[in-house]
Amino acid sequence: MNLSISSSPYLPDEGNHPKLLSDVICHANPLTSIIYLDKQGLARHENYGSLLLDSKKILTGLQAFGARPKDKIIFQIENNEDILTCFWACQLGGFEPAIVPLTMSFAKENKALDQFYHLWRLFEEPLTITNAFVNQSIRQSTIYPDLQQARVCSIESFEITRHLKIYILLTKMTLLFIPFLQEAQGFQKQFP
Repeated sequence: MNLSISSSPYLPDEGNHPKLLSDVICHANPLTSIIYLDKQGLARHENYGSLLLDSKKILTGLQAFGARPKDKIIFQIENNEDILTCFWACQLGGFEPAIVPLTMSFAKENKALDQFYHLWRLFEEPLTITNAFVNQSIRQSTIYPDLQQARVCSIESFEITRHLKIYILLTKMTLLFIPFLQEAQGFQKQFP
């Protein structure tokens, strides 16, 4: 019988490698290029330096909305650039990002809305980050009226937020990225 578990010696700790995921972006070469492709296949170029600056801007905005380390934040974001920027903002701030399918309508029953709502309730009504259009739609929800009081922030609002020097440096943090997969019954299953 073959065992599926194997052991090996510990990797040496040389002390100069990033210990946290947030350290990776902070120590990355700021000129290293990132290429984003949109739905039409058009490319947009950015570098790690500008990604880090944008992530810090989002971080400052999330903190202004009351986000604290270990808080869960639900993403209702369509644009890959914005998802990546918000993801790194969460890593820098010690937040736990939960990326869920974008809900296109908060006025009609649909599976994505049910998933979003049930996750929002499961996480005890956490902050949701989205764009201005979806923010307004959430506040006008007729299917789930309690979403009208949800804490929702728009990415666009962070462009005018000034850096308030509220940057939190965490010394010990466990990365928790919360992907959700839909099961046949429409319920969510969490995979740590």
